[in-house]
Amino acid sequence: MEKMYNRSTMKQQIKQIVNHDFWGSIRQGLMWNISAWLVGYIGLIIGVFCFTFITIASIPFSTTDENLVIGLVATVLSLLSICLLFFPISFGVSIFQSINQLISREYLKCPNAKRPLFKTLSIVWKKYWHGILNIAFYQTIFVFLWSFLFYIPGIIKYFAYSQSIYIYADHVDNGGPIKGQGRQCITESRRMMSGHKFDYFVLQLSFLGWDLLSLITCGVVGVWLIPYKFMSYVGYYYMLTDRALPTLEKTESNSEELKEVEKEVENVQPDCLEAPKEVQSNEAEDHSENHSDDTSNEDTSKE
Repeated sequence: MEKMYNRSTMKQQIKQIVNHDFWGSIRQGLMWNISAWLVGYIGLIIGVFCFTFITIASIPFSTTDENLVIGLVATVLSLLSICLLFFPISFGVSIFQSINQLISREYLKCPNAKRPLFKTLSIVWKKYWHGILNIAFYQTIFVFLWSFLFYIPGIIKYFAYSQSIYIYADHVDNGGPIKGQGRQCITESRRMMSGHKFDYFVLQLSFLGWDLLSLITCGVVGVWLIPYKFMSYVGYYYMLTDRALPTLEKTESNSEELKEVEKEVENVQPDCLEAPKEVQSNEAEDHSENHSDDTSNEDTSKE
């Protein structure tokens, strides 16, 4: 991977692919923004409800300091309320992030093709729904628990688990088992990202200027930025697994090679068609000779 990976070159190739079907990229960015807002809003409502309920339930325990056990119970309930406040939001965002990662993965397989968003979304969900939910659940729990250790370990584990959904998709595409693969894919991602977490952090940090521009434009630029970022993350996985990154140039060169082959076939066809004409002429000559022989034989018989 060290020999192949060049961040600026990869991002330039990804940008060309994104701009090749500009409106398809815009549709993907709009879907991500709308889904993120909906999931965040619904998760916030659920979290606030759970937080309020547990906070009210813990009030009798927090009104007295006479018993240490009661104080511990109140502390645990407060932490639980915080968990229930943020877990639904994190889980929902993780689900839609995995879906967008897989959509970008499908787009990158055929960079020269058009991008039917809803058809691709349907294919991705039917094929990978089990892994999307499973990995999002475990990843959210593990990152959330690691975040209790002063938040930094949670960030490190986020980068360590970042390739899990791609690994799962590769297992499914290669005919591997679907169920029970979530934790295994997380483990494989952790091993794969050993020594590469900082590179992935720098890749995400390289979009900081675009993120600021998106913030200034109230998310207008972010509609285009979302597919650009997600395809770049898929491209990073390609580099980790030592795969050649699909490019528009390669696709065009393949079509040119195909046209050259077709021209060669067209040039060969006339030569191939001449043989039957020669055969037909030979047959005509033989037929004329046979006809002349028959007429001569008839003349001799008359004499």
